[in-house]
Amino acid sequence: MLDELKKIAVRVNGGSGCLLYTGGNYDYVLTARHCIADFSSVQAIDNYTKDVRNVNVSGEVAANIFEELVVLDYFISDRLALDIAIIIVASVEAIPVVEYQSAHYRQKVTIYGYPHMRAEESDPRESLECEVELCSPVEDGFDLRANTTLASFNKDAKENVEGFSGSGIFELQENSVHLLGIVTELKNFDGGLNKIRAVKIQAFNELLAANTFNGEELRPLVPAFLLSFENYISELFSFNNPVLTEIMAEQAQSVSRAGATPKSIADFLNEKIFIPHSKGMSVNHPALWQGWIEFLTYLSFDELEDKFCNLPQSLLRPSLDKPKKYFFYLIEGKQWGDVIRYLLMKSDKRFKSGSRFFINNNSAPLRPHVLPPDLVDRIVKDIGTAEDIRLTSKKLQIHQTSLPSAYSFVHLQEFANIFTNHTFSSIRDAQELKNQIQAALKEVLFHA
Repeated sequence: MLDELKKIAVRVNGGSGCLLYTGGNYDYVLTARHCIADFSSVQAIDNYTKDVRNVNVSGEVAANIFEELVVLDYFISDRLALDIAIIIVASVEAIPVVEYQSAHYRQKVTIYGYPHMRAEESDPRESLECEVELCSPVEDGFDLRANTTLASFNKDAKENVEGFSGSGIFELQENSVHLLGIVTELKNFDGGLNKIRAVKIQAFNELLAANTFNGEELRPLVPAFLLSFENYISELFSFNNPVLTEIMAEQAQSVSRAGATPKSIADFLNEKIFIPHSKGMSVNHPALWQGWIEFLTYLSFDELEDKFCNLPQSLLRPSLDKPKKYFFYLIEGKQWGDVIRYLLMKSDKRFKSGSRFFINNNSAPLRPHVLPPDLVDRIVKDIGTAEDIRLTSKKLQIHQTSLPSAYSFVHLQEFANIFTNHTFSSIRDAQELKNQIQAALKEVLFHA
């Protein structure tokens, strides 16, 4: 994944920076403020005169060939303790998509930038492997501990890391790059304990919100794949009946136009999109967002709104304050029985009576696809190899009568199944199809 970082890492004056795609006619470079100018007081920041000619940004345009980027504007934080800056550069081609993620304790990360010790080499970039050591949810900064000693036999730590300021801090996974923040300084002046200070990626949104470019608001740091459902709708619905396909696609578009976005869902659920929740799970998961727009499309038909207007309608209409009794989960590599078992174990603490769970996973769901409340107890007893199987470390036994019976489970595939039958295939009248769709959805949602 270092090849991806080579396209993202840039040099900013005597330090480093991280190039980010915005989807507009400009891109961002995130860096440390002191890479542009060093400030020792708030007064010095207030009296500073901006001049784009004083900011030089260069990046790789070909193998080990570096070229200056066009600097259009830049903004520095006016908070003395927040050593960050954002540089606006003319749009750069072929920037890799970067996901933004919160740092967490003991996370393995990579710093990638332009330390001065590599300045004379053909490729002046370098990586440094670290681990997140201290990360508070209420602070902008966090600490890293380098896996190697920062000081060497002929140079102290400060000399060895000089130039890394402004470098991106990344978690590298097999198919994705996650940006956590940027490097600002050594934790201790002498590099004691090999600690490095960093600023979270989220802190840059405050700076973006406080400034404008060409009279327009600056785009927040949100990955493009979270901004809209448009890319997930185009190939979502494909039925034998072209009229049915068109109706579903139009309904999905109306949901998207109403304001639902992957980001609104991610924010609404506070990252609890997967069950079991895992910080390692990527929100850049097409099946996740295809499932969500499909789910919201089914629930958006007018006749169902009054009955089914809590979670989905809260996303579509944030002003509504409805009980959150309905949940949708994507499970990767899990059997449906495992999902139900997990949800039941959490039910007494997390879910209200009457909750309905919608599951989307990549394994064949158990039969029946729809589990109404009166079937839950019987179906649950079939999960596992013995009636007295123990579900978790809590030693709850499968045959305990305290298992809730007020919940029901629906696999997302059940919706698609009802629209592939011969009745739907033969109807061509749009209004009649809409009536049949609503009746079919009631059958799945309410066992009518």
